[in-house]
Amino acid sequence: RNIAGQRRRQQAVSVGKERRDAVVRAKRLCRVDHNDEDGNIVETDFAMADDIASLEDLTVRTVEELKSAASFT
Repeated sequence: RNIAGQRRRQQAVSVGKERRDAVVRAKRLCRVDHNDEDGNIVETDFAMADDIASLEDLTVRTVEELKSAASFT
């Protein structure tokens, strides 16, 4: 098989895993639990602008690294 093609596929898989992990971490950061008036735990989701921007930066950086790696093969 073509070694360069295998490297590109491995890099693409790695990028996909990193992106998925980053999304999961961001979702965990955005989840907050609080108690209602009766003391019951209520789960609330909200977006944190800094975390979303950080996730977007990570995604852009990862895509650029993949493009760079693909251009060398």
